[in-house]
Amino acid sequence: MEVIKRIDIANFGSYQGFEWKNTVRNEKNEVENFKKLNILYGRNYSGKTTLSRIFRILETGKLPPKFSNQNFEFLTDIGKINNTQISNQVYDIRVYNKDFINEHLSFLTDSEGKITPIAIIGDDNTVIEKEIQDKKRILGSVEEKKGIYHQLELKKIECSQQQSKLDLAKNAFNKQLTAKANKKPNGIKHQAKFAVSTYNITSLNNDIVSVLKTGGAILQDGQKSKLEKLLQYEKLPEVTSKLIFNLLFQSLYDEVKELVTKKITPSKPIQELLDNHLLQEWVKKGQEHHYGKRDKCGFCGNPLPSELWQKLDEHFNKESEDLQESLSEKLKQIEAEIKKLTYDLPAEITDFYAEFQNNYRSIQQQLKAELVQYKKNLKQLQNLVKKRSENIFEVIELNEIIDNSELVERIADDFNELVTNTNTKATTLEEEQIAARESLRLHEVNAFINDISYEEQIERFTEGQKEQKQLNIDKDNIISNIKDVELEIATLDAKIKDEKKGADQVNKYLNHFFGHDGLQLEAIQEKDQKSFKFQIKRGDELAHNLSEGECSLVAFCYFIAKLDDTESNGKKLIIYIDDPISSLDNNHIFFIYSLIENVLAKPIGKDAENKDIFKYNQMFISTHNLDFLKYLKRLSKPKKQCQHFNITGKKSGSELSLMPSYMKNYVTEFNYLFNEIYICSDEANAALNHNSFYNFGNNLRKFLESFLFFKYPFSVNAANDHNQRIQSFFGGEEGTDALVQRLINEFSHLAEMFDRSVQPIDHAEISKMAKFVLVKLKENDEEQYQCLLESVS
Repeated sequence: MEVIKRIDIANFGSYQGFEWKNTVRNEKNEVENFKKLNILYGRNYSGKTTLSRIFRILETGKLPPKFSNQNFEFLTDIGKINNTQISNQVYDIRVYNKDFINEHLSFLTDSEGKITPIAIIGDDNTVIEKEIQDKKRILGSVEEKKGIYHQLELKKIECSQQQSKLDLAKNAFNKQLTAKANKKPNGIKHQAKFAVSTYNITSLNNDIVSVLKTGGAILQDGQKSKLEKLLQYEKLPEVTSKLIFNLLFQSLYDEVKELVTKKITPSKPIQELLDNHLLQEWVKKGQEHHYGKRDKCGFCGNPLPSELWQKLDEHFNKESEDLQESLSEKLKQIEAEIKKLTYDLPAEITDFYAEFQNNYRSIQQQLKAELVQYKKNLKQLQNLVKKRSENIFEVIELNEIIDNSELVERIADDFNELVTNTNTKATTLEEEQIAARESLRLHEVNAFINDISYEEQIERFTEGQKEQKQLNIDKDNIISNIKDVELEIATLDAKIKDEKKGADQVNKYLNHFFGHDGLQLEAIQEKDQKSFKFQIKRGDELAHNLSEGECSLVAFCYFIAKLDDTESNGKKLIIYIDDPISSLDNNHIFFIYSLIENVLAKPIGKDAENKDIFKYNQMFISTHNLDFLKYLKRLSKPKKQCQHFNITGKKSGSELSLMPSYMKNYVTEFNYLFNEIYICSDEANAALNHNSFYNFGNNLRKFLESFLFFKYPFSVNAANDHNQRIQSFFGGEEGTDALVQRLINEFSHLAEMFDRSVQPIDHAEISKMAKFVLVKLKENDEEQYQCLLESVS
């Protein structure tokens, strides 16, 4: 079943920026769609008729002329349809709205009471009559010098004039081509950037064919500027320098880590030296200074103890000496790695073409930043080695240093790739400049085509040649054409005589459903033509000055009858009915509902799966009338395929939303009020239905006023009737009527009891009172109580 699911309206009449998914959501915040049967309610000026006009666009295939910047999109079962695709849509749609009435029933708006011809069932009578007159005008007559006979003479003159005009236009056109090809100074041949030694009108025509064949050669300003700069390039020498790094950070890091974390211990440690690494370093330096003179102190000259050197040698053993030597060597390697770093690229920026120079600058900046970081990393290793050297026996915990060697190498690769691209550019520059000249030339040719409206001129030449050829064909076929036209007139004349059935069908609906036998639609044959026209009669007289209600009845019956015409009969239609009950009284509102129910909505049979079959494929009915909305809830509905919507007019634009449950579910406010009281009878509902509890006093008061009025329709003192009814219904137990009076008065008013408005409501008390009222209802009239329960499910 192919149906319309949603509509987005960016701009159309009162709809501005309406997106379906933003507003049409259910209580679970899920997006809902149109269903098979859709009932829409909206007040006057909310956007109902505007929405129907968008649907009618799909029916007529035409956009209305008085709506600017129209932009909308339907989502269907088979894809999307927007305002640019309406002529290609495949749905059979019939829309009843003001535009339908204005097109087919123009007599309704005729202030003089004249009845304008109405479209027949199956065709438009006015259109058929116009076609007949057009055909007769085509025939014409020799005596009056009109029609085909006279056109032959005119065509001969026209042919001569047309040929002269074509010759003049062609000469002017060729002058334009010649000037563009080789006229100084702006001809293509004389523009240095194109570098063509020979270029003439033939060359230009070849380029024009090429441009039109490929769909144009338009260059953006940036592209054009780039190609013009390319033509200014001179071939640069080959760049031979490469950027190569052989960074050793990872190996240095691993070696340093091994050295600074290596544990060594003296053979016989001197604790004082272990506790003070500065003292230990000082003693170590002193030991080196006293090499060869071990008997007295080099500082003070005093003799040194003979066992001192043995103790120091046992503290500073060979293992520590080896580690010290390894650390010294590692410092030299780190320093060498630092010194080999260079921040300069091995080629100048001027060695590269302009298009690569931004990349050169970027690589230069990145390389400097990463080498600075690499040097910092080496400095960290250097400091760690120095620190271990200063305290050879203390192990250093080495934190991870992020190695950026790979990033430096990658930048070097980027530079080397830039060198390769530059050298490649040098080898392909001549070919690129040839291609650039051709692109610029074709761009200029494309601009020339637009400037002189080349295709329009060619089209005019072609049309002129076709016209001249057609003149000769017309001369040979005049007699044959006359016979064809006469046959077409006879066919149309026979077709128009079926109008009586259309009038009978409209009258059937008027009389059967509305009992309005005062108005009749009658097909009248014209005296001087073989056509029929519809007239509205009241009795035997023409009906003038129809009331708005009568116009609405006739128009809607006409629409329903037209659904059985030859264009609609047997098709699964999408039907859209917009507010059909304008100016009707309640009796006729019910009759409109009956017509929709019996002719359109009621199932017409069962399928193989015992499911209802409906006459329509999808139906939409909109209204502003709450009484009519109440009747629409009684329509025969496809199972689980009925949806209710509200159309709301806001400052930001009209929009659709799902109809609230209280409007959709309840036929009257009385049912709604009973449901609110029933919700409050269970205190557990307070969490999710707090509005029901807050409004309990007002809802209970209104419900009791309605219910008790019909139960006790007496009137003694109008000001005190309600109190008497409360006493009559709840007065069986002592104090209960007073309790009810207190609740419905205090809970529905705040005057003189403002302090209650700043306190939370007593859910328990409300729930207790709701239960009490329901019990009393059941005790007094159990049958009505059960019916009320059923009405709110």
